[in-house]
Amino acid sequence: MSRNEQPLAFGRYAIRLLRHGVPGHPLELDGYGWASWGEFVRAVQIRFPEVDLASIERLVENCPKQRFRREGERVAAWYGHSLPLQEPDRPVVPPELLYHGTKSHVVCSIQEQGLMPGRRKYVHLSRQIDDALIVGNRRQGETVVLQVRAADAHRAGHVFYDKSRVFVTASIPAAFIFGSMFRAS
Repeated sequence: MSRNEQPLAFGRYAIRLLRHGVPGHPLELDGYGWASWGEFVRAVQIRFPEVDLASIERLVENCPKQRFRREGERVAAWYGHSLPLQEPDRPVVPPELLYHGTKSHVVCSIQEQGLMPGRRKYVHLSRQIDDALIVGNRRQGETVVLQVRAADAHRAGHVFYDKSRVFVTASIPAAFIFGSMFRAS
């Protein structure tokens, strides 16, 4: 593995440990998704022995997507869990509009069924169009950004949580998704 690939690989592994767990490599998480900082560091270093403590600290503190949160001697993922967790955060009132990046071939299904979490626990909605484009560009195909009337969905009873760069909610019915979309060029 080249030096350029190493941070990407160990970063992906580190967040996967906290979001989904890794078979055969147990990292004990509490009911809210928190792990012991020391156990987390050891788990990353077992898989990537060349990664030092300072590199792991930089990853957690400076992740541009703010995927990690650390409080003293514990660490967790902000969002993206597939593990069943209790929700420690308080529900919030979301902004008027949020955005969801996806692929054009699933838009018809979303317009019929709404946004569903798939393998994750929640639907992820971005604050900014640019962030939604980044999410949508992760897979092959034409990227589309859907506008979500988040405040209207909240007023209708949908619960939202603020996870720093994203908001999460259990689902978004099609009625709250704008027909107009931004297509990535």
